[in-house]
Amino acid sequence: MQESTSGASAKGKPTFFSEEYWNRFAEIWNTAEFRHSLAGLGVVRFEVTEHSSDPAYMYWDKDGVAKLVDETDRSVTRFSATLPNWHSFISGELPAAKAVIQGRIVFRGNLVHINRYRTAFEHLAEVARAVEQ
Repeated sequence: MQESTSGASAKGKPTFFSEEYWNRFAEIWNTAEFRHSLAGLGVVRFEVTEHSSDPAYMYWDKDGVAKLVDETDRSVTRFSATLPNWHSFISGELPAAKAVIQGRIVFRGNLVHINRYRTAFEHLAEVARAVEQ
């Protein structure tokens, strides 16, 4: 994975957390059998804490279809982590719930709302791995 957050890497893969990366993520997510697992989630802000780049705002609609959206209300569900912690999560080394409990991925938002999706977040890592292949 690349450590930059914009553009494309030299290998032709989308640069980690770039607009191209998230658009590819949505493309893969929307064809996956499990896409309904995040149906109705709404907007989620993802950010790399040690970079000054813009966070990504992904939206999951009532059918679980994902798309990258422009910045929205900053009070939306938010996940932030260092680049090494995102890599650990995506690789499968660090499960989502454990990452949040340990503070390696910081969650801000409505815990009651997000709790119903807790098991589906492992699919995010699965799709992120596919983006990078």
